[in-house]
Amino acid sequence: MLVVATNPCHCGFWGDNENRCRCTEREIKRFWNNLSGPIMDRIDIRVFVSRLKEADYINTDPGESSGSIKKRVKKAAVFQNSNSKAGKIKYNAEADVALINKWLAGDKELRKTAYMIGKKFKLSARGLSSIIKVSRSIADLEGSKYIKNEHVLEAAGYRAIKVYG
Repeated sequence: MLVVATNPCHCGFWGDNENRCRCTEREIKRFWNNLSGPIMDRIDIRVFVSRLKEADYINTDPGESSGSIKKRVKKAAVFQNSNSKAGKIKYNAEADVALINKWLAGDKELRKTAYMIGKKFKLSARGLSSIIKVSRSIADLEGSKYIKNEHVLEAAGYRAIKVYG
C-alpha cells in the first residue's frame, strides 16, 4: 500500500479559504509536475483535504465511531474474499484483467460507463482497472454482490481529482 501526503503548493496555501497562496500559477504547475505521471497513475485514491474551520474543531457530532468503521471494513473484507475468484485473491487490488472483465461482464451499461470514464479522463489501462478495483471495494463495503454504476462513478471521483496542471 502506498500512502502519499503533500502540500498543495510550495507555500501550502493553494486552495485554502483563509490564507492567500503566494505561489504563481507557474510555480504551482512546476510543483505538481515534480510528481511523474507514472507515479500518479499508481495512486488509486486521491483526496484533497482542506483546512478545518474553527467551528469544525468544536463540532459536537462525534460521527461514526472507529469501532463501527472497523466492523464494516472487516465485514467487507469477508464479503470481498468470498466474492473474488472463489477466495483466490485476498484483496481487490490483486485482481487480474480476467477477474476485472468478469466483474463487468453481465452489465452492458456498466461497461459503457467505465469506457466513457476512461475516455473522458484519458486513463491508462492501469488507471481504468484501478477505478474498477476501487468500485469493487465500494460495492463490498455496501454488501453488494455486483458493481453498480454509482460505485464506478464514486471511484472515478476519487481518481479524477487532478490537483493542478
